[in-house]
Amino acid sequence: MLRALITSYQQEIEYLAMEMDRSEMQRLRKVLFHEVTEKQPEDATSHIANLVAEHLDLHYFSTSSVTRCYCLEKPLENKPRPLITKFTDVVIRDKVWFAKTKLKGTGVTESEFLAKLFNFYC
Repeated sequence: MLRALITSYQQEIEYLAMEMDRSEMQRLRKVLFHEVTEKQPEDATSHIANLVAEHLDLHYFSTSSVTRCYCLEKPLENKPRPLITKFTDVVIRDKVWFAKTKLKGTGVTESEFLAKLFNFYC
């Protein structure tokens, strides 16, 4: 009976570890774009797709590579809001992330979207 209990706990730990990994991978698919000029809110996805394809030389990138894209914070008079962008795949996100140096001179910057809990402990 004790072995069955231990085996059950081991399986539960393995399951929880897999769920944590899955959750972490979902969180890592998000990138913030700063200083992007705002157009229509519903146009944010196509605007980011054009920006990435044009400036980061990822010509295959399109709106289908983006799951969600929306503005954060409340609008300010003279400053554009950051756009949080969630990609369909971590591989695509990594290509966009590591090509960010090509944005130099455009005024647009990228940063990772970190959860508030993570920021609290850092």
